[in-house]
Amino acid sequence: MQTGYDTNARPATQTLVSGSTTYALTQTSYDALGRPECVAQRMNTAVYGALPTSACTLGTAGSFGPDRITKTFRDAAGQATKTTTALGVTGVEADGVAARDTFNGIVQAVTRLAATCSRFARRPGIACSIMALIRCPVWID
Repeated sequence: MQTGYDTNARPATQTLVSGSTTYALTQTSYDALGRPECVAQRMNTAVYGALPTSACTLGTAGSFGPDRITKTFRDAAGQATKTTTALGVTGVEADGVAARDTFNGIVQAVTRLAATCSRFARRPGIACSIMALIRCPVWID
């Protein structure tokens, strides 16, 4: 695994390389306050050398389909309120979990927004925020 850094010394790309072949690339972009905003699993190996400036931007689709982009939305206090998966992919984009906080930052309610999110089966890549589940295990459907 090789890591590339942006001008602020934050991890911007992670590549899986063997010999001279790159097999996978993940790109991360940050908001103005340095918090991760988007993480993109780039799917077209032919354009790894010419990535979009932001991980929030879809690259050219390849034989493995469009990029897998996850974007985290935050409120004015910096709390993650929503996670969107498949960002920019028409018909597939889905919101994961939205949290509603009280005035003191404690999660008051969590709303399940994605139909693919099961309360009992959690797998990596599913649009559920495990942090939200731990903080507030009561669902509002």
